[in-house]
Amino acid sequence: MTFYMLLCIILLIFLLPSKQKGVWRKVSIILTTITLLAVYGLRNVNVGIGDVVNVYLPEYNRVVMKLNYFQILNKFKDPAFYVMTKFIINISNNNVNFWLFVCASLYVIPLMKLIYKESLNPLISVFMFLAFDFFGTAFSGLRHCIACGILFFSFKYLKEKKFIPFLIIVLIASCFHITALLFLLAYPVINIIKWKEYNKSNVLMLNVIVLCLFVFNKMMGSYILKSIFDIVINVFNLSRFSIYTAENYSSLNSNLFIIHYAFFLFSSLLYKNNVIKQNSNEDIFYKLQFIGVILLTFIGTLGEFYRLSYFFISYSIFLIPSAINMFRYSNTRKAVSLLILAMCFLYFLFFGIYNNVLVPYRFFWR
Repeated sequence: MTFYMLLCIILLIFLLPSKQKGVWRKVSIILTTITLLAVYGLRNVNVGIGDVVNVYLPEYNRVVMKLNYFQILNKFKDPAFYVMTKFIINISNNNVNFWLFVCASLYVIPLMKLIYKESLNPLISVFMFLAFDFFGTAFSGLRHCIACGILFFSFKYLKEKKFIPFLIIVLIASCFHITALLFLLAYPVINIIKWKEYNKSNVLMLNVIVLCLFVFNKMMGSYILKSIFDIVINVFNLSRFSIYTAENYSSLNSNLFIIHYAFFLFSSLLYKNNVIKQNSNEDIFYKLQFIGVILLTFIGTLGEFYRLSYFFISYSIFLIPSAINMFRYSNTRKAVSLLILAMCFLYFLFFGIYNNVLVPYRFFWR
């Protein structure tokens, strides 16, 4: 825990001036990016849930290393990750940590660039990133996080209603993880579904939909969804995904729905009394979180829905600073910001680092 406490202190120092515009904000984000990349790149491969040691490296040694690039393209449904892995490990003389650094860069750099441009409070955004599994997931879910990082580039085109470049970026991301195709859903939700205003009835309706789905899945949906998922696994020979139907795995992830629904509810309570422009950041972040929590209602039944929701709930780190900005008085905004920052700090140190098996942190030479 000591290592992560020091990490929080360092990031806090770097990010204190980040709310200011101009050079200080840029310096803060650059220093934060370098720090996070150092943590990811200098780690021992055993830090994290274990996918690097138990999945990626064995698969590379057993399969990818023996194939040429064209064979990799034909063998895998999302081949870009394995092509990149083969290329990076070859040019680095089998330096696994350089490979980990590159993988982290494809996730962290796009994220931090988006925080620099779009977050109303980078300090809160980064500490939410640390606390609520985004930071921890990147230690093991390499393909998934790279896809998510690439999708961050699509935000600009989602906002500007430019479908073709948006589509191209989503397709590139899907070459790293096929589930990234689900992010195509964001375009019609953001740009086709129009609301005249965020009034109490609209916001209430969305919360009712989420809660009804959650209750349905708890009461009736479990058997139906698991049956469908088992059929898909058998038909498409996806036995490696059978772990996600396990009761113990799914129950552990149910807390994620509670956390992210709390973010959605908090934002709903503040949005209902404010004028939100269509296609503003506030509008987009809120609707993306809505899609995310809808997917998370199924997580108690099938843990795989966490992966699907990840592309959407990642924007919660932008949503909460935007929601805090809705408070009328400056002192209220400061007090709520401090409270959320403290909650992130405590959750990260007492839950986040343990949920993702990040303790103890070890450098690669240990």
